[in-house]
Amino acid sequence: MVFLCASATDFLDGYTARRFGASSSFGSALDPLADKTLMFFFYYGAYRIGAAPLWLFLLIISRDMLILVVALYIICKWNSKGTADSVNSFKPSFISKLNTVFQLVLALVILCDLCLWGDWTRIAAEALICIVGITTLVSGIQYLVSYLRSNVIR
Repeated sequence: MVFLCASATDFLDGYTARRFGASSSFGSALDPLADKTLMFFFYYGAYRIGAAPLWLFLLIISRDMLILVVALYIICKWNSKGTADSVNSFKPSFISKLNTVFQLVLALVILCDLCLWGDWTRIAAEALICIVGITTLVSGIQYLVSYLRSNVIR
């Protein structure tokens, strides 16, 4: 229930900010951090009760930590140089957005499976676990390659 409420308020917050032009740089930085925190606790809990495998939890967390470390480095570098070119190159890609959607759908399917909604939820969860694993790995590699191309290999 907490996960559903947190997801709903996150959606409403983002929608309201975009609809009324009330976004801020602080909110833009804090929102992804809040999303990653929510996903961390959900997938940790899912792993602990046996609803998600350890490898998936570790893969999701590793990717998110990679993104967080690189983003913090870029922000520190940006503040010292006063240019925004590296910050602009670190935008979410299509595969990353797709990964987020699949993570959320998997979370909902896991919740449905825990409510004993039938065999279809377990089958859907197993398929989505594979999809989330692949999209998480691909988007993590894409972030790393994109960062290396724009900041290290010139």
